[in-house]
Amino acid sequence: MRTFFSKAIATLSAILLIVGVGWTQNLIQNPGFEEGTGELPDHWATFIQTGSPEFSWVSDEFHAGAKSICITHTDSAMSSFYQKVAVQSNYKYKVSGYIKTAGVEIGENWWEGGAQLRIDGDVQGNWWDNMTSRVYGDSDWTYVELEITTTEDADTIEVHCKLGEGLKITGTAWFDDISLEEVEAVGQWFVNGDFETEDPESPGFPLGWELESNTDELGTVNLDDAVYHGGSKSCRLYRPANHGGEIMIKQTAGPEPYGLVDGAVYKFSGWIKTQGVTGGRGACFITAWDNHTIGNVSLHGDNDWTYVEELITYKKTDWGAWRCYLGVDSTANEGIAWFDDIQLEFIGVPPEPPTDFTAEYDGTQITLNWGAATQGSNDIAYYLIRKIIQNDTTGNIKKNPGFEEPNEDFTFPDNWGYWSYGEQANYAWDDQNPHSGSFCVSMDHATGGWGMIYRRVYPPEGSTGCDVLIRGFIKTEDVSGGSGVHVDLGYTSAEVTSEGLFGTNDYTVVENYHSLPPSGNYV
Repeated sequence: MRTFFSKAIATLSAILLIVGVGWTQNLIQNPGFEEGTGELPDHWATFIQTGSPEFSWVSDEFHAGAKSICITHTDSAMSSFYQKVAVQSNYKYKVSGYIKTAGVEIGENWWEGGAQLRIDGDVQGNWWDNMTSRVYGDSDWTYVELEITTTEDADTIEVHCKLGEGLKITGTAWFDDISLEEVEAVGQWFVNGDFETEDPESPGFPLGWELESNTDELGTVNLDDAVYHGGSKSCRLYRPANHGGEIMIKQTAGPEPYGLVDGAVYKFSGWIKTQGVTGGRGACFITAWDNHTIGNVSLHGDNDWTYVEELITYKKTDWGAWRCYLGVDSTANEGIAWFDDIQLEFIGVPPEPPTDFTAEYDGTQITLNWGAATQGSNDIAYYLIRKIIQNDTTGNIKKNPGFEEPNEDFTFPDNWGYWSYGEQANYAWDDQNPHSGSFCVSMDHATGGWGMIYRRVYPPEGSTGCDVLIRGFIKTEDVSGGSGVHVDLGYTSAEVTSEGLFGTNDYTVVENYHSLPPSGNYV
């Protein structure tokens, strides 16, 4: 059992530790032909297209392991070993393997004869699109691979180790280490979140989005090249005066490369600007899978561009959508909302929660006890948030966390400063490399030293001694030595507790968990 001590009375609320999905699996059974009790390897069948081939399971030739399969055509023939495999529809797969040949013939056309891997069944394209390059003549073990895409209604495909395609030939071929791996879903991506692309079949309407409303006299949806947050366009949702109701645009697809994964957490974010929005749900993000989830942020009245993000758990269903929504009361005012730079990000699939969880309070401290989660021994801190004094559901007590708001002279983000020790760093308010929004901040050390971009946080009275989770995104280039680059929390000593990033990295999410001391302000 593990134990965690706290010096403050707090309300406990569950939060998910997110685990990314990043592994691949070979879907072929017995891919190296090592298993079997009869004359042929388990899970593989034979197919004779024409002629009288000889099929064998051999141990005198192999690429790896101790065995392979062999096809011999003494007289001209076409044949194969094959395996039927369950697949997902609209999915891209990579098939690969090794082939060795002896005296294998080919024809005059590029597709005729030879030994290759061939995919049959529910796949897109023509038959010649779904086979690897030919191996022929007398060739040592040769690696071949091919990417194929399944059809909309696909459920199975056949992977063939084939000798002779489009032409009856003679020769001998050995096959080994066959692989079939998922690559990505296709044709089902969340698209055009920046609203830069017009639907060619519906001029003025954003490509990839669908109009939806539950009231008559909908109002209008159109691309607006006069008002935008980034790029050169936004999407404008309009409700006419004296007509209450709602209008929205939606998509039902997920982000690349994972698509929609049942039980996974997604970040739905973007920028909203409003004018004259009165009553109703206002302008916001709404998702609908197993139910309607209205976002935590809903804008009314007149608002300049405002960044909004929501964390959503996807529930597999036959209906549902990601929606940019405008809902107003029936007033004399028109209601307008602009949406721009919408992003949908796959965060991950949560593990199982900790087991045997108990909490004890002795008047001065809370003691938490738990068993390891079934999918990993994850720190209990990632499952529990203390909500101190106020029932704060946003969790973000910093102003200007995305560095979008300028200071008075427009030289650096508002509420942030910088400080160097030793050689002075170059600090910049950067509009070329943001993770999201339009800006980020950067530090550049040419000669060595260290510095920080910081702000002071003065927590509300009574919240000192609580626990906090610090989260942000870091991108690096050629960082070496010292403590590296990190997002951290200190008090006057700016104590470093996290492991820094070194080298060159694209944007990487970092998280650090801290227990605040019972006094002071924090940097």
